[in-house]
Amino acid sequence: MKYLLVDWQGSTRAMMSNGGFVKARMDYTAYGEDIGAGTGLRTNSQGFDSAINPRQQYGLTERDSATGLDHTWFRKNENRGGRWTSPDPYNGSISLGDPQSLNRFSYVQGQPTNFIDPSGLLKIQQCTKHWVWDSNGYRTWIDGCITLY
Repeated sequence: MKYLLVDWQGSTRAMMSNGGFVKARMDYTAYGEDIGAGTGLRTNSQGFDSAINPRQQYGLTERDSATGLDHTWFRKNENRGGRWTSPDPYNGSISLGDPQSLNRFSYVQGQPTNFIDPSGLLKIQQCTKHWVWDSNGYRTWIDGCITLY
């Protein structure tokens, strides 16, 4: 049995064994291209081995090992170029106030560090919320959404 560890975008970052040992590690560029062993200080001994790759990889998508494309419900993403292989089928996503929305092939309107698109139709912000105790002893929500500009 294996366990997948994910980051805030839902991208698989590590695969662990039952014993809690890291069997494989994954790093990605902004649009989801694999950064493997031999890039920077990444080595095979650290777990960056391309032979061990789960299907679930970048931004809650499944990667096709034959084509390298990331599959969503409605489209396929070419992660090296950060573009969809087909235009956006959802016509309601165009906004005249947002010029990036006119590009029907762009992945999350050019903001891959802030948003993901697991369906292939709409960009979403993957957020986490945590309960914390405030100074008065009450539990409150802390929003885990971070937007980078």
